[in-house]
Amino acid sequence: MERLCELGEPGLSGNENELYVLNDQIFKVNNLMNTGSILSLLEKALMHNELFPETFYKLYGFTGFGGRSVYPSFNKHS
Repeated sequence: MERLCELGEPGLSGNENELYVLNDQIFKVNNLMNTGSILSLLEKALMHNELFPETFYKLYGFTGFGGRSVYPSFNKHS
């Protein structure tokens, strides 16, 4: 979590994702609030990539808060 700022400048965020912008890249840190599990989120990302290959998501890594939670971070390409 202490390296989260390396993802870029904080952008607009919602209740499910925190966004970070670095040059022409967007990073989404998903808190799993609406998806329920990491597996479900990965399945949704795969489906998105099949339907919209021109704006695909790539799993970048994982973040956590105080060692209690693990959240996937995606890099959105366009």
